[in-house]
Parts: sequence; C-alpha cells; structure tokens
Amino acid sequence: MDLSKLNADITKVVNEDTAEILIYGSIGNKIDGDLIARDIKMLEDMGIKTIVERINSDGGYVTNGLSVVTANLRSKAEIHTYNDGIAASMAGIILLTGNKIFAADYSQIMLHEPRIGNETIDKTKDEKIKNALMAIRDSLSKIIQNRTGKGKDDVDEILKDETWYSAKQAKKAGLIDEIVTYAKKPKIKSNMEPSDIISAVAAMYNDNSHITNIKEIKMSELKLIASNLELDENANVNQINKAVNKLQKENGNIVDENTTLKADNETLKADVTEKDGIITTQKEAIDKFEDEKKALNKTMVEQDVDSAIEKGLFKKDERENLVNTFIDNHAGLKTVIGSLNERAADISNKINTEASSELIPENRKDWDYRKWEKEDAKGLEKIKNSDIELYKKMYKDQYGVEKV
Repeated sequence: MDLSKLNADITKVVNEDTAEILIYGSIGNKIDGDLIARDIKMLEDMGIKTIVERINSDGGYVTNGLSVVTANLRSKAEIHTYNDGIAASMAGIILLTGNKIFAADYSQIMLHEPRIGNETIDKTKDEKIKNALMAIRDSLSKIIQNRTGKGKDDVDEILKDETWYSAKQAKKAGLIDEIVTYAKKPKIKSNMEPSDIISAVAAMYNDNSHITNIKEIKMSELKLIASNLELDENANVNQINKAVNKLQKENGNIVDENTTLKADNETLKADVTEKDGIITTQKEAIDKFEDEKKALNKTMVEQDVDSAIEKGLFKKDERENLVNTFIDNHAGLKTVIGSLNERAADISNKINTEASSELIPENRKDWDYRKWEKEDAKGLEKIKNSDIELYKKMYKDQYGVEKV
C-alpha cells in the first residue's frame, strides 16, 4: 500500500478497513474534487471497505464537485458522509451521495439551484447559459430525488430558492439517516453566519484529538502495507518494494487516463471558445448588415417622399411623419404614392373631358386640385366662382370627400 500517493492533507487511512477524507473548504478552490475522486478509487483498490467523508463546506464549483459525486456513487467501498457543520450548495449534494448519511446535531444543510457568477435560471438573458443551468439543475434534482424519494416538481421547488435544514429538519425530510451528538462540540452560537460555523468546526477538528489510533497506525504501517499487498506481515523490504512497484504501475495507468481526460476536456473547451468567437463575429456582421440596410431604406424613403412633395402629392409639413411611418416599409410607401398618382391622373382625365375650355386652358387640363392650389390659387378661385359643381368635383376626386 503506497500511502504517499494519497492527498495527505485531506485523506487519512485510519485502519486496515477504514479511511477518512476531509472536505473542509470551498470545492474547486481549497478542495480539489478531482483529487478526492482519485483518492476514493485508490482507497478502494487498496481494499479499504469504509470511506468516511467529513464535510464542512459552503459549496463551490458544480463540475469539480460532480467528480466526488460520481466517485461516491460508483465506489465499491461503503461511503459514509458526515455533516460536521455546514453542507451548503454542492457540498450538500455530495453529502447526499453517501450510503449512510450522518449529521451533527448543530449542523445545517443548504440546497439551491446552480448559478454561473451572478447568472441564474430566472435572471439570465443568455439562452446558452440558461440551458446549461437547467441541465445542471436537473442533474442535481435527480440526486435529491433518488435520496429522498420525492418527485421532480417537489425537488425543483426546494432548489428554486435557498432552502436551509437543521439536522432535525434534514432527518424529517429524508436527507440524512442519523443525527450525531459529539461529546466535544465546536463553539457555535445561534446568531452565527454559515461562514463562522465552518470556521468554528474547522478549528475544533484541527486539534486531531478525536482521531484515534494515529500513533498505532504509524507504528504498524509496514505490517499494514504488507497485509494490503497480500504479503506475509513479516515480508522483507525487497518483497514489499516489488509489490509496491507493481501497484504503482497499475495506479500510474489510472493517473495517465485521468490526465488524458483532462487534456481532452481542455481541447473541448478550446473548441467551444473558438466556436463562440465565430458566432460572435457572425452576429456582429449580421448586425452591421441590418444597420446598413435600415440606413439605405431610410434614404430611399426620404427620396421618394421628397419627390412626391415636389409633385404635389404631399405637403411639406407631412414629410417627417411620412418618413417615420414608412422607414421600415419602403414598398408600402411606393404603393401609396402609386395610388395617389393614379388618382391624380384620373382627376386630370375627368377635368379634361368635363371642364370648360374657358375656365381651364388646354395646357392645364392635367392639373389636379392640389396642383391648382399650389400653382394658381386665383385660377382655382375663378373655377369655384364660375362652376361650383366642377370645383366640388375636383375637390372630391382629390380628397375623396365632399367640399364643406
């Protein structure tokens, strides 16, 4: 048994059947979930039958924590998880993956939906982030469903907001199996924040006074190594070294496998980053094209409105309203102008066939009411005074209503 390969800061072999792992601190920062998963596999291969995971953590990175979750669920060893103070967020999920789950009578569990920075499922405007958070939420929800027997809707409601459980509430909710009362307790007050509780538990644990058999373990380490290597307990150093070298080679393959997986993961991340960059560039190009298209459409609308004003189809003070109305509908403006041109032509034809040659000279027979109004208001007044019916007809043909 090569104990040197274990993460000595957090993993201890208590005796030939039992090991202990401390998950004390933020996951993904102080605590490396990938290393813990590796230690669990190594302890299992050493023949350790029971792995005790002691938890006092405010949570951390979901992906790093899921390494521990998967290792726990797949381990052939019996996993016992203990909530020594706070098991919040991802640490709470790890707690729930034990074969047996214990909680100190002063401990607290907190569960909630995943988040990326300040982004949450309800608040994020990024559809990709929302989909990722929902997928993670469903994975965490499934772990809680399997532990408690609750339905998905009930668990999703628990995760929607931060939900805190005392040890008694956690047992009633089916989150833990047993409440533990220690003879020696951390100095915890009722008004303490979760971070203060974590610190108090860590301070108590650091004296190592509750860990038994440490001296005996160190004294009998060689015999324990020989036993786990399936050698006679009195095996000599050469025999132990040979067996250890063989085990190191086997474990090295596992480490190499893990290294390859990490490299593949980094490559995948790089690919995703590159594709995100391409998508961003394409979106910027599309936005630029849309802006140019809008600018061109506005220019064409302004030109057509100005031309129609010159022809007398619109008044000058109508220009701004017309441009704003048709700025995104140039085709609609052309249809309106075409309709007004047809009406003007129709009015001119009617005037040509019905107007008196004395009132309307030959060179003005194509004039409509607005043209008269603009070019020869006195002549229009003369038509009104001389032939009121013709005047009314010209007005109605122009505006579609009777002259009041």
